[in-house]
Amino acid sequence: MKIEIETPSRLHLGFLNISRDMDRRFGSIGIALEKPRFKLRVCDEFTGIKFSESIKEDITSVINEYLDRFRRKTKVRGNFGIEILESIPRHVGLGSGTQLGMALGLALTKAFNLNMKLEEIAALMGRCKNSGAGFYCFSNGGLVIDSGSKANGFPKLIFRYKIPENWRFLLVTLKSKRGLYGEAEAKIFSEIDESIAKKSSMKITRLVLLKLLPSLLEKDIQSFGEALTRIDSLTGRIFDKFQGGEYMKENQDIMDFLIDNSYGAGQSSWGPCCYGLILYDEIDKTLKKAKAFLRRKKLKADLLVTKARNHGYK
Repeated sequence: MKIEIETPSRLHLGFLNISRDMDRRFGSIGIALEKPRFKLRVCDEFTGIKFSESIKEDITSVINEYLDRFRRKTKVRGNFGIEILESIPRHVGLGSGTQLGMALGLALTKAFNLNMKLEEIAALMGRCKNSGAGFYCFSNGGLVIDSGSKANGFPKLIFRYKIPENWRFLLVTLKSKRGLYGEAEAKIFSEIDESIAKKSSMKITRLVLLKLLPSLLEKDIQSFGEALTRIDSLTGRIFDKFQGGEYMKENQDIMDFLIDNSYGAGQSSWGPCCYGLILYDEIDKTLKKAKAFLRRKKLKADLLVTKARNHGYK
């Protein structure tokens, strides 16, 4: 038995409605990326957890938490091994938790012949409680928007479209920082200023419907990028007292650079990963500028140029 799953990572662009003024909250906007990604294998050739030599981050405890949850919920017992071939850095804003949980859950349900839908696997692994962006990037790829959740219900996919093949995303991720997650994130969602959230959400929804989506359908990178930047800024204003500004305070210089040197830019989720939208033909010159900028500012960050992933897991 050998089952291999490969996932995208995802950019989280923001929410349609973070306020509590409706019975449906959140409604997330995401874009699936080719890299970084999870690639894992479940097999019966060995037991335990192995990592490829290229993986520097130890995620054994996270995998074991998912395995314990899977065994507890399904009552499945059996010996198997898990090999992590590629991974997404944790807590940098690229959705590693959902991708790892879904990949493990899907591989294990296949290994033990459990006939489960992806939505059932998400619930089994404790994912998709607020944002559906990571789930639909996993299942569908492209740009995805979900309906938000209603009374703890599962968010529905309301829009999905392919990103043009010649568009690229420059990812800049500070090495010394990690974004918020877990209880800290949940606490913030309960403490946001409702008046700011409601005003920002109304503006974001208008931008999504009348600028972001039409420009994507028209493959207008300039207009699409302007919408990206504005949506990210409005989202950041909702959380500015929690992260030190519209962006994580350590990201301000990086965001200024990306806004000046791309068609549109933002901070994915809580960061520290920031992204800039560019064209394929502009990769070399933009990377050169980015490296010079980091040297000048004495910032230690990882740089990666990746394309969108217009399909889900495989």
